[in-house]
Amino acid sequence: PLKPRTDFNPFERMPKADDIADDLACFFGIEIPDAVVDYKRNQVFRAGDFANVVTRLQEAQAQGRGAVATTSLVTVENSWYGIEAGFRCNVTWVYLSRASQWEAQLVSGIKKLVIPKKNPDDPSNTPNHGVLKNFPNFGTFSQLRLKPPQANLLAGLSTWIIHANRELFEAALG
Repeated sequence: PLKPRTDFNPFERMPKADDIADDLACFFGIEIPDAVVDYKRNQVFRAGDFANVVTRLQEAQAQGRGAVATTSLVTVENSWYGIEAGFRCNVTWVYLSRASQWEAQLVSGIKKLVIPKKNPDDPSNTPNHGVLKNFPNFGTFSQLRLKPPQANLLAGLSTWIIHANRELFEAALG
């Protein structure tokens, strides 16, 4: 999950393991302590651009339409992947997160399963029990095989986020 700006300000400190996914930070050469995977070869953008990207995602998440943002970036050289320095690009980031506007539209029975009882307004907080434990951030290894209700609800959320951010995707795809 992505911690909200009130809990993690990327302009003030480096991220910890529960602030943001390590597989996003690595694109900026930022290593998160206790990361399970070695991402040292994955940097393709300047470390100084990380805070702006995270802030844009946090702002989008706070609006309740999912953490989706487009940013303009310049690549750094990455000889491992054959990336040349200086390439200017627009990246539309889609960070899997809760979307409060989507949750508000759910029927009450599903809302009870999806919205955590403790700190329901914290978008980084997820359900801690039941078939939808950790929704939408199911464990990569511990919850690898999703049951139909998990997969269907995740597909519904993902579809809704794309529609809610249609203008960003249309601009990205031309």
